[in-house]
Amino acid sequence: MTPTTKLPNPSTEDPAALEPPAEEFWHKYSPHYEFPISNVASIAIHVLAVGLIIFITTRLMDPEKKAPVPIRGMLVKNEPQGGLAGEKGGGGGDPMEAKEAEPMDPLRKLPEVELSREIVAASAWIPELKDNAEALKQVVQSPNFDKLRDLNEDIKKRFAQGIGGTKGKGAETGTGMGEAGKGSGGTGGPGDATTSGSRSLRWTIVFKTSSGEDYLKQLAAFEAKVAIPEPPDWKKNRLFEDITMPNAGKPLSSTDDLPDMMFKDEDKVSAAKIARALGLTYSPPWFIAFFPKSMENKMSDMEKDYRKLKEDQIYSTTFRVVERDGKYEIKVTEQIRKQN
Repeated sequence: MTPTTKLPNPSTEDPAALEPPAEEFWHKYSPHYEFPISNVASIAIHVLAVGLIIFITTRLMDPEKKAPVPIRGMLVKNEPQGGLAGEKGGGGGDPMEAKEAEPMDPLRKLPEVELSREIVAASAWIPELKDNAEALKQVVQSPNFDKLRDLNEDIKKRFAQGIGGTKGKGAETGTGMGEAGKGSGGTGGPGDATTSGSRSLRWTIVFKTSSGEDYLKQLAAFEAKVAIPEPPDWKKNRLFEDITMPNAGKPLSSTDDLPDMMFKDEDKVSAAKIARALGLTYSPPWFIAFFPKSMENKMSDMEKDYRKLKEDQIYSTTFRVVERDGKYEIKVTEQIRKQN
């Protein structure tokens, strides 16, 4: 007898028991550790980015990291005035600091033909010196004379008056940081090293600025006035007598009432920042800062006391603006003596 297989009876069996077993799905997230690695990398990138932003911001806000902005002096000569008892390292600093090896005058060497041509050109806009060939030669050979070429006629005329010493008011009391000295008032006459124009040719001021507004703040601390050439040909100037007031400039109709001491900043970036800070919408190629006589006297005192030299012995002097206790001061940082 052949055994038979009993088949399930659909009417009596549980229907669920008749279904095939459910399939099992095993799902493993990030089998290669993508999830923890991506989280760690994201956190690290954000930390580095925040740290970099903090570092850059701190560096930009650090006043010691400001880029130096030199104002190039236009004339080069000084006048002997009363000495000052300044602080060590500054104008009128410790005399021992001046005993280092003195750099000597690197005269602006020019071929005879070019020298003669520049002397003739200079005599045309410095009439006070047209009969003084030696004085004209000194002016042309000064370290900052080449900065004068692109000045417009108004500023050149004012500059020439400073060289000739025609506007001075005679001897006057200086207002230096120490004992008051005597200033010649720019009346030394043509070729004199003590005129304001001669000092302008010899002196260079170096500022440290972070913006146009910061630049103006430092200039205002020395009661400076600013003249900016106007487009399209830059032959006319706009004068800002109060540089703390943007949009307060006016066309410069006469230079007669301006101070004799003037400096030119020919850096186009600096000039553009100054113009924007004063409310102008154009970028000039340069600007001129005029310093009052009281500031000129202070600087002359510091220059003389730096190495105990007379003004006619000095080829060039460099001043630097420093900030101390929230106030700005000028100090001598370098001086070059004339060759004998």
